[in-house]
Amino acid sequence: MGDDMPIYIGFEDVYHFITFKEISANSIMIYIRYLVECCARTGMDQRFEFISPGLVSPVQQNVDRATYVRERADNILRILRNAPKGKRFLMPYNSGQHWILAVIDPWDDSVMYFNPLGNELGDDFKDLITTALNDWKVLVGSGMRQRRNWQTLIDTVRCPIQEGYVECGYFVLAYMREITFTVDGLDVLQTKDFYTDADMSLETTTVSRGDRRGFPRYHDGLDT
Repeated sequence: MGDDMPIYIGFEDVYHFITFKEISANSIMIYIRYLVECCARTGMDQRFEFISPGLVSPVQQNVDRATYVRERADNILRILRNAPKGKRFLMPYNSGQHWILAVIDPWDDSVMYFNPLGNELGDDFKDLITTALNDWKVLVGSGMRQRRNWQTLIDTVRCPIQEGYVECGYFVLAYMREITFTVDGLDVLQTKDFYTDADMSLETTTVSRGDRRGFPRYHDGLDT
């Protein structure tokens, strides 16, 4: 079973998306599928891949925290295992009630952290990323960038900030679109402080323009 496995969404998912209410992980995964199609057409799939938020977000309750971090870090490591140098991985992550975007560059041992609220990293996110990339360092050994004290760089970068309470998911969609649609998108994004209404409206209209061409490098945990 491959990367083109169906994602099931219900009426509530669709209604929330088109009315600009808080959106679900399934809606974000559908949008990622659209972006993967676009990347395949433009060649940007040589620079970027996506990681499903369902593999990394802390959705389970009443579980041993260390074990749960390890399980999700193993999901990341499995995806990074054969990463070529220069490729970055876009990973939407939901801390419970808030979406952020991580851009992982494993060979540089660095993570760019895009947060629509602009606040600090949570402990779960930090533990997840450092566990996964520490395991990556052991796996690949020499050849990657070595940082002082063996410490992964997690950089909270400048990005457009939300003003309301439910826009975070849409901002993460906009971040991913901007990063993958232009060669210098990652740099341009870090020069912006806000998005216009027109910018945000793109996130609820562009998905329908894609066609069904397969989804070459979207990791939803279903690879065999």
